[in-house]
Parts: sequence; structure tokens; C-alpha cells
Amino acid sequence: MSVIPEDLVDAVHDAAAGTTEYIPDLGGIEQRWRRRRRRRAVAGAAGVAVLVAVSLAALPVLGSRGAGPDQRPAGEDKTAQRLMIQGYWSLRMGENGPEFGVSLPAGTAFEVQPDGAVARWGLPEKLVVSDAVGLPDGRVVVAAREKSQPAFFGSPPPRGEGRPLDGASLKPDRLLVLSREGTVEVARSVGNGGLTRLVGATAETAYLLRHTGLVAHTLATGEERVLVPADRLAEHYWSEVRDADVAGDRALITGERQRRCYLKVVDLRTGSTAEHPVTPGACHEVRMARMSQDGRLAAVSYQRAVKEPLRLAVVDLTTGASRLDVPTPAPGEESPDLGFGEAVGLAWPDGTQVRLAMARAPRADRVYPLDEVLHVRTFDVN
Repeated sequence: MSVIPEDLVDAVHDAAAGTTEYIPDLGGIEQRWRRRRRRRAVAGAAGVAVLVAVSLAALPVLGSRGAGPDQRPAGEDKTAQRLMIQGYWSLRMGENGPEFGVSLPAGTAFEVQPDGAVARWGLPEKLVVSDAVGLPDGRVVVAAREKSQPAFFGSPPPRGEGRPLDGASLKPDRLLVLSREGTVEVARSVGNGGLTRLVGATAETAYLLRHTGLVAHTLATGEERVLVPADRLAEHYWSEVRDADVAGDRALITGERQRRCYLKVVDLRTGSTAEHPVTPGACHEVRMARMSQDGRLAAVSYQRAVKEPLRLAVVDLTTGASRLDVPTPAPGEESPDLGFGEAVGLAWPDGTQVRLAMARAPRADRVYPLDEVLHVRTFDVN
């Protein structure tokens, strides 16, 4: 049996006597000392290794009373949001199948890393991403469906003439949690015959838009509870709501009403709501939306009109003031006959910048994999 040297025990007791409101855990110190000793002990220097190990174990106990990783005050997490690519499949259909457009390959979830590199997360072979959320701990939560079921994924498809497929009544079939190493930790069915969108996630909870409203889905058990009923999200829920996000105790809902686009903020603690316009002018369609880390700002991609390129707006959710409203043309949009760039990802690296990912087929010659036609831009927010 290993024994802590008496002189070190005396030193620990002397240090503890000089503190208040704290009793050192000698049993814990001894356990840590033993673990450290096994790692660091070398032949001929066992006594030195014991001294270093016990000293290093004791210092945090006696000298550190600050908050640990799980005890940081709310609102102080400055972790950059991960730019996950929301599932996307926009194809011009002919008599013999797809003629041209952009598709997301089955079995892969995409993430644009801070340096611009594209990371690929492997999924079971036949699944295609509809929505994806990257967690700060390195894991990824994915809503996916079978490849054989055609639909638009991610944001609802653009309105107007020539829309080849309509995914509004279709749903993702599976909810998955991938570890930071890429293994599947959770895989379960979330289909229930109605609208299902993954709009946010934490380490414990996935937030879904269901036919019942905004739902909190417990990842460990699959248990669900309705946070905001559908009739409180929008008067005409099915036709109005386009996207949503959850940050802390706030939910953000985006939608369209009477040729205007709006943001609705719901306080999940009190149920109170506030509504702001995305832009003071006309708005044909809102696409994607994401709140900043502190929940104060919302970034929204939208179109003023069918034949205009995508724009990015940033709105102060406290005052409703516009902080940014700029066009975001993708390369080649000087020839818009193929359609404009589509938003496929949105993230806040911090509270002063927004990253927007877009996809656009450059020519009407074939179906392009998403990573071939992916364009990412960063915008400063004043």
C-alpha cells in the first residue's frame, strides 16, 4: 500500500489551516496522487515523482475556487457557432430525371470549418441530411431521411413558377447524434406524419418544429414536450413559418405575411413575444435565420423579389433596429437565368461577424455535388 510522505501531509494541513470555509479532501488528494504517480514514476526517481504528483494534485484544491467548465455564468460562452450545411437538393426535373441543379450526396453531412476547409461527417449509407447542428463539444446532431424519398431539404423551397418538387408535407425520418469521432451515438425515428424540422440543439436537447409547434426532444430518452404551441408561433403556421432557432431561453421564428417578412422572438420562460420586420421594404421570402450567441441579434437571409439575389439582414432583437441589410450575390449571378444562389448555412463566429454559405449551379449541364458549388462569405456587423 502506498503512503503519502509525512512532510507532505503536514504541508497540506498547514495550507488548509490558513484557509476559511473549506476542508481539503485528503482522500481525494491521495487518489489523484496515486494516479499521477503511476503515470510519471520512473526507475530511480520514484520519490521525486511522488513529490511532484502530490504537489500538483494539491494546488488546484487549495488555490482554485473559481467556476469550472460547467459552472460558467450564463451568457459568457463565446464559442463560435459551427457552420453546418443544411441539407439541400434543388434539381430541374426532366422526363428522364434530374437535368441539372445541386444535390447533397447521401451518407454525408458537411461542415465549413473556420479556415474554409470542408469537413465531412459520415452517415448511414442511404440517409440524406435535412438539417444539422454542430454542438460546442464537437458532436453533431442531424435530422435525415431516406435517399429514395425526393424532397427539398433544409429551408423550404423557393416559391414561384418552375418549382420542381415540394417538400413542405414531407418529413425527416431519423434523428442522429454523431460523436466528435464520427460514430453514431443516437439514432431514432422522429417521423410522425407532419412537419418536422431540426432547428437547434444543445448537449441534452434537440429543438424540433413539429405540427404541434416548437418541441424540445430529449436526446437521451426521446421524450418530447411542447415549448410553444403552433397557434402561438404563427396564425397560419403551415403557410407562414419558414425557419427557427433557439438560443438560451429565446426562440426565434421567421415567416412571411402579406408580402412582408418578420421575426418573432418568444421568451421560453414567460411566453412573452415580440415581432420585428426583417427589412423595412418588400420581402418575397425569408430563408434561413440564426441568433447570435447572446441572443441579441438575428441574422436572416431573404429575397426582396423572385428575380433578385439573396440578401443578408441583421436585426437587433431588443429594439428591432436594422444593423445590416446587404445583397450577397454568388459568383456568376450576373446571368440569373439558372436561378440565384441559395442559402445553405448561416453561423456567427462571434457577435460581430456572420458567415453565410450559398450554393448555385454554374451551368445547366449536369447535377453538381454541393461541395463543388459552395461559396462562403463573411460579413461584419456594426
